[in-house]
Amino acid sequence: MNNKVAIIGAGNAGYAMAGDIALGEFDVNLYEMPSFAKNLEPLMEDRRLNLIGALQGTVTLKKVTTNIEEALKEVKYVMVATQAHAHEIIARLCAPYFEDGQIITIMPDNGGSFIFRKILREENIKKNVIIGGTYTLPYGCRKKDPKTIWYHYARDGKNPIAALPNKDSLELANEINKIYQGKMLHQSESNILEIFLQNPNIIKHPIGTLLNIGRIEYSKGEFYMYKEGLTESVCRLIEAADREKTNILKELGLPVRSGNELRKILGRMSQEEFNRDSAKGPVSAKSRYITEDVPIGMVFMASIGEKLGIETPLIKSLITVFSRLNETDYWQQGRTLDVCGLENMSRDRLLEYVEEGTIR
Repeated sequence: MNNKVAIIGAGNAGYAMAGDIALGEFDVNLYEMPSFAKNLEPLMEDRRLNLIGALQGTVTLKKVTTNIEEALKEVKYVMVATQAHAHEIIARLCAPYFEDGQIITIMPDNGGSFIFRKILREENIKKNVIIGGTYTLPYGCRKKDPKTIWYHYARDGKNPIAALPNKDSLELANEINKIYQGKMLHQSESNILEIFLQNPNIIKHPIGTLLNIGRIEYSKGEFYMYKEGLTESVCRLIEAADREKTNILKELGLPVRSGNELRKILGRMSQEEFNRDSAKGPVSAKSRYITEDVPIGMVFMASIGEKLGIETPLIKSLITVFSRLNETDYWQQGRTLDVCGLENMSRDRLLEYVEEGTIR
């Protein structure tokens, strides 16, 4: 078996993924864009990465590079661990160097599979690759320094995964389970739309941040979202927004999973433990809890709701409020159907594309 893995993105998630996978019998290349090369210099010296917290040890990476061709050459598994805003940039960087037979997994997917497929069509690249993604990242993690990654948790439970098109989902799950030792969950009733929409952070993080923003700014980082922020009243608004998402899932014929069911699937904490979780964050209104989850997740929900004739008044209102809060037009920045290359598709054509990958 080709045991070579390329990790694209050397932020918190990329470090966590590289350290975890390198603990197994895999050669790991870690790539970062040249504009962030300075952040990698200490790790480039000897390629040794220290793991602390829920995973411990020291691993030696095969390559640490800012050369995308070098990172992707002759690897079987390509793991994308960047922020969702970087998906299009990364897809255009990677596309010329993809090789037949590669398995490309975006963690979390956040619609990245749609972006990668769109770029391959636009660039007329016809490589035989599998592309898909997961609900969420299987780690809670933070870089402690350029050579150390701290894990709050790692691989606690299953992580639902799907491919675009869905006919490749079982193969994708089987392949990625060779790396993650059976932790990736293929759900036959799901597809990449459900993977995107069911990311639990899309609604929970922005609303929790908005309703606690005074405390967050006053505390200057000494804030615990789950332990402090998700009170009964905050959760009521989260549940109201979640009902709008539920209506979209039902219209698409996709499974609807409660928060408790999602926590059980993901192997995360019970509600009581969840509310005592000691992980800090966010630290400001410029956190990814808003700047990523709103334009990427909430805008997509509003966009697909419009296409399906499903009302999403609360989600739309929240997008507008967040835009005012950060003086940024998240509607204009957002991951709409148009951005994903899906704008001219009816509901039935969209589902056909998601299942079979055919464009007509």
